[in-house]
Amino acid sequence: MTSATGNPVGQLPETSTAPLLAVRDLTVAYGGDLDAPTVSGVSFTVNPGETVAIVGESGSGKSTVVNAILKLLDSHVAVRGNVDFDGRETLRLREGEFRKLRGRHIGFVPQDPTASLNPVRRIDRQIFEAYQISGLPEYAERRAYHQHAVDLLESVGILDPERALLSYPHQLSGGQLQRILIGIAIAQQPRLIVADEPTSALDVTIQKTILDLLDRLKGENGLSVLLITHDLSLASERSDKVVVLRTGEIQEYGSSTEVLHHPTSDYTRELIGDVPSLNLNKFTATKQLRSGSTADQPALTVTDVHKTFGRGEHRTEALKGVSFSIESGRTHALVGESGSGKSTLARIILRLLDPDAGQVLVGGQDVANLARRELREARRNLQLLYQNPFTSLDPTYKVARLIEEPLVRYQVGTRAERREKVSELLGVVGLDDSFLRRRARELSGGQRQRVAIARALSLDPKVLVLDEPTSALDVIVQAQILQVLTDLQVELNLSYLFISHDLSVVRQFADTVTVLQRGEAKESGTVEEIFSNPRNDYTRALIDSIPKSIHTPPDVPKVLSSSG
Repeated sequence: MTSATGNPVGQLPETSTAPLLAVRDLTVAYGGDLDAPTVSGVSFTVNPGETVAIVGESGSGKSTVVNAILKLLDSHVAVRGNVDFDGRETLRLREGEFRKLRGRHIGFVPQDPTASLNPVRRIDRQIFEAYQISGLPEYAERRAYHQHAVDLLESVGILDPERALLSYPHQLSGGQLQRILIGIAIAQQPRLIVADEPTSALDVTIQKTILDLLDRLKGENGLSVLLITHDLSLASERSDKVVVLRTGEIQEYGSSTEVLHHPTSDYTRELIGDVPSLNLNKFTATKQLRSGSTADQPALTVTDVHKTFGRGEHRTEALKGVSFSIESGRTHALVGESGSGKSTLARIILRLLDPDAGQVLVGGQDVANLARRELREARRNLQLLYQNPFTSLDPTYKVARLIEEPLVRYQVGTRAERREKVSELLGVVGLDDSFLRRRARELSGGQRQRVAIARALSLDPKVLVLDEPTSALDVIVQAQILQVLTDLQVELNLSYLFISHDLSVVRQFADTVTVLQRGEAKESGTVEEIFSNPRNDYTRALIDSIPKSIHTPPDVPKVLSSSG
């Protein structure tokens, strides 16, 4: 097999400069048996000032490669091959020696910010600790580093850096925490940043801010970036070279233009085929099937909802008279950057938070005025699908209990009837009964999200609130989950409130859209109206921030199809 550049897969291409990072024949075996490896014979280089993207589906070995490079694997994991950083072989360095490189010369941005920051320490203390560990003398004293920390957080898109510095992680959103981790990584002025899905939790405008900042640092300081991502559009627009991994082996390796626009392997073509595009619509036929759905009243109506937090000078208007409705069997999307009010509005709809003013009607029933018992019954028709399938399922429960639990709590059916219902729901989401005895840790990301969908459907709801249901999934699994949700919508006449920062997915999946900015609905309409002819400057800015579609030839500017 050859790469897109014509080199045999795994053979390094010719380069006129010495690479900053060179990975040669890297093989990793978690069981200790190198004859049955998880990653096998991986080779690539990262040159000074270059971005190299590693792409592939869940389980392809991307994170294993990164953990091997950063020496984060457990001692019992077998590793063979060579990793050279700036001409120095690092795999055989002792931990104490490598610690001098990690952070100061090799920065790392992990995927999950909630697991990467200390929950009982303020952000300012954690940034200061990073400076101390790196030994940056100019920031050794707190007074000297404070203004630099403020400037740093501003550079990664934190609107109120002083407040963020004095906050604990639980007081900030996931997107804010991810920006802080990126800030900590670049603050230490490393020569290489290893970024594991660094923008998957960020909206498109902040994503663009971060990526533009990294590009500027590449130009000014010769920064190199090793980017792990399932966003092939981002890899196409922002990387110089691409490594395509599948089951621990390289399928293609070469320039991003050649690999992603002229792929030679079937697997790469499959990945590209599942990438959402602003100009393509995979669900057009299904939308036509559900377009005939009619009902006497909307499935969900939100009318003039207001919500304010805090008092006095700390008062924040989170929502400013937001209104929209979802027809039966349709999908309405909420889009907007972090802090726009999407999550606050979702919590109000689910009656986890009370509005200051306005109405939320589910099937014509005002949930804001229901007593506890009435509310409990109403919630059968309103269920939530969480963003992260890795944390939304109880790790101690088996799949059978996870799906059955809502039925038990609502005392639905006999034990035998519930068992039959659970098996039926598994079949609906494309899983068989062999999964009933598994726990969440034994499932892939896509399988976990399918179980979460089955659980949400157990009480036969009419409305599902989908909170970023595919943002943690690779493009292949994302396409599968969206297809499951689309098929279920047609079959069960479900209505979806789809919260997402991925406008390409919104373009394909939703029927109507509301664009939020700082609690205010800037624009509402059909998907075709909003994406083909946005009337608001903010909407245009959101659309312009999306990475160029991988389906668009590299020499063609990113434009929206006039036909939508």
